Amino acid sequence: MMFEAKRLHPIAIVLNALKIVKDTILPLIAVLLFQGSRSSDYYELIFLGIYLVGSIVYGTLAWFKFTYRIEDGEIRIDQGIFIKKKRYIRLERIQSIDVTEGILQRLFSLVKVTIDTAGSAKQQAEAVLTAIPKHEAELFQSILDEAKRGKIEVSNQDADVTTDESTPIVKEEKILFQMSFKELFVMGATSGGVGIVFSGALALFSQFVQFIEFDKVYSKLEAMVTVASWLFIVLIVIIVLSLAYLIATIGIILKYAYFTVKKSSNEIVITRGLLERRQFTISSNKIQAIRVVENLIRQPLGYATVYVETASGSVSDSENAKVMLFPLIKKRHLASFLEKVTDDYAVDVTMKAVPKRALRRYMIRECYWWVPIIAILIYFFRPLGFGSMVLLIVGLLWGYLSYREAGWNLKNQQLTLTYRAFSKQTYIVRKKRIQSMKTRQSLFQKRRKLGTLSVYSKTGLGPSRGRVLDISEEDLLHIRNWFQRKV
Repeated sequence: MMFEAKRLHPIAIVLNALKIVKDTILPLIAVLLFQGSRSSDYYELIFLGIYLVGSIVYGTLAWFKFTYRIEDGEIRIDQGIFIKKKRYIRLERIQSIDVTEGILQRLFSLVKVTIDTAGSAKQQAEAVLTAIPKHEAELFQSILDEAKRGKIEVSNQDADVTTDESTPIVKEEKILFQMSFKELFVMGATSGGVGIVFSGALALFSQFVQFIEFDKVYSKLEAMVTVASWLFIVLIVIIVLSLAYLIATIGIILKYAYFTVKKSSNEIVITRGLLERRQFTISSNKIQAIRVVENLIRQPLGYATVYVETASGSVSDSENAKVMLFPLIKKRHLASFLEKVTDDYAVDVTMKAVPKRALRRYMIRECYWWVPIIAILIYFFRPLGFGSMVLLIVGLLWGYLSYREAGWNLKNQQLTLTYRAFSKQTYIVRKKRIQSMKTRQSLFQKRRKLGTLSVYSKTGLGPSRGRVLDISEEDLLHIRNWFQRKV
């Protein structure tokens, strides 16, 4: 019975312990490494044993003290080892329910259920049930769906309506979008995830840098370079880049394998993942904005990535606030696929470009970052440093591209903004979803009768922003009047 207090599956003990290890792994490694010769291996083993036993004991107590139930239209959760906490969540306030199947959960036919409510930025999800049976999760979802629609009131008195575990409510789902393996591979190959791999490797390397004997490494490298010269260096660079590229591609494939978008009534259900299967459920009428992203590799190939931004999510689970709707889709097919998901947003609109007098500002602005770098390189590496002046050409070209992409459109009750950060961004928001709109005008912009437009909508991580620089004063006034005009 869902109104009876229940505990999670005992595998939650292991999951709790693993979470403790994950959260404290870096301090643990630091403690063990810094011991050095001052402590024997026995002390390190004893410390490690106490740490692991303590994690399991804590995980067991956390599991024992955690209970959940649905009663009187609320999810009621009791938890806490030293300080007892009670949490009550009204069913109608729930914004999204996500189901995840990790490796351990799949071994025992369990799922992890994450519940988020609408609101401002949060540090964590509203509630997380780390290990419950699949059939219970289906029943749980059905009760929540019905309660949100106002068809039933979940309480002890109507338990006979909602707690029959053998007959969960079946929802008819229609598949709207599926990624093929070819598209998945193209997505991985064009993701630009090499930078993430390198940043992760550097972060790990920084933890052990003091234990590396660089003198020996340099002497060996010097001997090898003497033999093979620059050919050896080029080969090493190619191997490292290829390995990072392969790791990034494999990571994307594992994360987004079997990506499927379904629609059930007014809910969008997104599933993906090979090793860890995740399911996101979003109410289509709760979408705050849509963002279309085209990076430098995908844009010439005609591909884009589409996100829906919602009021759900938290700092610990940011994917709920910015959910990937189409990981990779041909731009020409976007309008037809998006219409199947929601007919509130139009992507095939004609953008009005920023005025030509803004071009100079775009190009100069992109060169600001390079001037001090070029000056330093020329000062310390003369005459080779003069070659760095090519960066000015890169800045001017990037400024021109940013100028070409900048624009806006008003169509009915929708505002569309296009601009370039590193990737081209198309920000689409309905008027009723705009939380605030700001216009700004610097002294230099005022001389050229230009200004900056910033538009904000609400997500679980805080305000989501779309911004276009150097729009004409007349256009800024037109957009502001549109926003302030009551329908």
